[in-house]
Parts: sequence; C-alpha cells; structure tokens
Amino acid sequence: MMKDKAQTVHDGRAVGRRIRFLRGTLSQEEFASKVGISRAALANYETGRTMPKQKIIDKISEVFEVSPKFLTSGEVQSVEEFAVSLG
Repeated sequence: MMKDKAQTVHDGRAVGRRIRFLRGTLSQEEFASKVGISRAALANYETGRTMPKQKIIDKISEVFEVSPKFLTSGEVQSVEEFAVSLG
C-alpha cells in the first residue's frame, strides 16, 4: 500500500526536525560536509521539502551514532540513543 501525499509530507517534516536536532550547533555547511551531501540538500531535508534516501539516513545515523529508526520514526534503540534524543 502506498502512503498518501499528506502522510509523506508529515513524515518528511518529522525526519527533518530530527535531522535539525542532531545538527545542533553545527552549521548546515559543517553538517552536510560530515555526511557528504550538499548544504542545499540538507536544507531541503530539514524543512521536509524532500525526504532523504535510505543511504543518506544510514550515513547520518552512522556519523551521529543513532539508529536509522530514530531518524525515520523517533524510536530509540538504546539508553545512549535516548540520551542523545534528550539533548
């Protein structure tokens, strides 16, 4: 079953908020460089304009030591990840 457009937009915004949260005090340029994407792509992810592909989600997860599931759903997999989610 395909998600409707409204659900996809909602998911994109939620993922974008979590990416923005992980970025913390890093500039978009710094964060994008660490992940290997453009600053413009990061801006689009953070605003929910576009959804990152799975390989980008995996890379962000690897660099910032959270599970891909945290980025896509907000679910935490460990105590450490819970601490990260709290800031």
